[in-house]
Amino acid sequence: MRLKPHIQRAKGCAALAAPRNKIKLRLKPHNQRAKGCAASAAPRNKIKLRLKPHNQRAKGCAALAAPNKWQQLTYNIFEVPEAKGNLLQRLSNVKETSYLKLIKQIKVKDKEHLKSFLKSVEEKGGEGVVVRDGSLPYYTGRDKNALKVKSYQDTECKIVGYNEGKGKYKDKLGSLNCKLKDGKIIKIGSGLSNALRDEPPKINSIITFKYYGLTSKGNPRFPIYLRERIIK
Repeated sequence: MRLKPHIQRAKGCAALAAPRNKIKLRLKPHNQRAKGCAASAAPRNKIKLRLKPHNQRAKGCAALAAPNKWQQLTYNIFEVPEAKGNLLQRLSNVKETSYLKLIKQIKVKDKEHLKSFLKSVEEKGGEGVVVRDGSLPYYTGRDKNALKVKSYQDTECKIVGYNEGKGKYKDKLGSLNCKLKDGKIIKIGSGLSNALRDEPPKINSIITFKYYGLTSKGNPRFPIYLRERIIK
């Protein structure tokens, strides 16, 4: 299990003024997927949200229960950035309705509890969980008190080629061409240090990389270099 800062803002933020003010949503089918959704029973259904703001913004995601059942669409809130107080105090500004829901927050007891909860989320098709220090006010930017927790797998592959870097990696290694055990060739650029970009592992070297499940084509998702196998 690896932890890393979570700073990604959910797209499609709704507006919330005060406990008694109402939030207005205008919903219509579209060919774009709503961003920031934690889970959806019908992940291939696509929606677009048009939101009318008031005084404060609320972060959340849309969840669609079943195909073509727009009346079951809900907007699920996990943060109210401009509200005062700690996490639970900020979320208390949200008044739930049949369409506006709060994402339940749980207190982590220990590492085993976190692993168990993460597993339950992944079994339902979720990507991972976000762990936050609920006693702190909202903070914009990178924050060590907000961590994304996801499981990953790792495996080995053979380096069969190099790709030249671009931008800040101009004249350096951009990515490695790696051959998997099934013969597929993938590119691995993430996880490479500046030293490795200057002097990469040799052709035919065996490296270990991590990834987060498989794509629809059966390729490792988000491959990241870990280390080179040292043959003694």
